[in-house]
Amino acid sequence: ANIDYRIFPDNPIFSEQMQSIYDWFFTAEVFSLYTDRLDAAVSAFEDALQAYEYLKDLDYVDPDTVIMNGFSAGAVISEWIGYGVEAFGISSPPVKAVVSVAGLLTYDADEMSTWIGLDSPPVFLVHNANDRVVPYGSTNLLMNRFEELNKPRALHCEETKAHLIDVMAVDHQQGMKIIQAQYAWLKQILSETSTSTFSPTKNPTPTVASEDTSLKFITPYGKKRSRGVVIGSK
Repeated sequence: ANIDYRIFPDNPIFSEQMQSIYDWFFTAEVFSLYTDRLDAAVSAFEDALQAYEYLKDLDYVDPDTVIMNGFSAGAVISEWIGYGVEAFGISSPPVKAVVSVAGLLTYDADEMSTWIGLDSPPVFLVHNANDRVVPYGSTNLLMNRFEELNKPRALHCEETKAHLIDVMAVDHQQGMKIIQAQYAWLKQILSETSTSTFSPTKNPTPTVASEDTSLKFITPYGKKRSRGVVIGSK
């Protein structure tokens, strides 16, 4: 499912349960230049949580199999729902994997070590090492932490300064585009971790995506300049 979330010009107001995340953003040095936009960031996290609450009650949705995927701001949301919000006492959906393109969780190594544990969902990261919009450092820390824990992870990194990596066009490895590698990786992750017996009672009404490129599957990655998909031992 694609969701819209509140953005900076909307002047969003978030609920009280999100206040602790806002306070963290407000005091984190790396975000000190963006304090006028923090309301929008925190509200976007809340929008994603509310979207799950709505979707889980649809009779064609498996509420126990959640994949978070996004590019840029969407990747930040995906990483925070997958790994960040629970550190602030906020319940997150049962995320099975996170797919992030040019995302951000934290630039603090101690926080990364605290927030990412053995129960954290697998991650597939895509990121340009010299990204001028969302710096690469968080992706590097996140991949390092997954390697420390020897958890399932995957990484695609380019060396350019661009913010966008077109997963539909860029080669990953073994003749696969990035998006094909993502699909293969998710298929394997879900086959290893899913215990769901869900069966839809009806099919959703098909929708046709617009030509708006923001709706296309664009994703994030990072570290060691490696292109290999690593499933990680159990």
